[in-house]
Amino acid sequence: MDQVEVTEEMRERILDGVEKKRGAQKAGRRRYIRSGLSLAACLALVLLGTAVVPQLFDGGTEEPPQEQTTVANGMEDVDSASALSDKVGFEVQDLTGLPFAAEHITYTSLWGETAQITYEGENQTVTYRKAPGEEDISGDYNVYDTVTETVAGETAVTLKGDGDRYVLALWTADGYSYALSLENPVTEEQIIKILEANF
Repeated sequence: MDQVEVTEEMRERILDGVEKKRGAQKAGRRRYIRSGLSLAACLALVLLGTAVVPQLFDGGTEEPPQEQTTVANGMEDVDSASALSDKVGFEVQDLTGLPFAAEHITYTSLWGETAQITYEGENQTVTYRKAPGEEDISGDYNVYDTVTETVAGETAVTLKGDGDRYVLALWTADGYSYALSLENPVTEEQIIKILEANF
């Protein structure tokens, strides 16, 4: 095979051609980036306009805040014990005497039949339920090692837990069933103290 000799003149023409091609590619990229930035700026203006313009033409009229309600599978969250009472059709009151500061309280109507209030604190969560009738409304179907019958005030209470620590209290009074469940176990004395503060 014959060898091809590249003269100095040919070499410079080839290199010039390569340089021109590279320059054209870079210019094309710059043009593409500029058009992309312009498109992004336009999109940002459109989004800003859709957020701001309706407020400018609102006329300053604000609707009064509506009661917050969330409904899922028959469970409806409301914003207070009073609103919960309205949803279930019987009086429900907040618990007092909890051994922790409640940082978050959730009021839930369970299918319009059972009232549930959940108190969440730093190291404990307490769920309180009330419903007409005399059956176990706790929703807790665990089998516990310890089941104790005791009295809080003048009310018979069933405590369930393991050893000498309890996570569930059940009782009935005046045609209603009640359940108090705790995320972390407490002593009988501690759970009775909570109950007696609310009888």
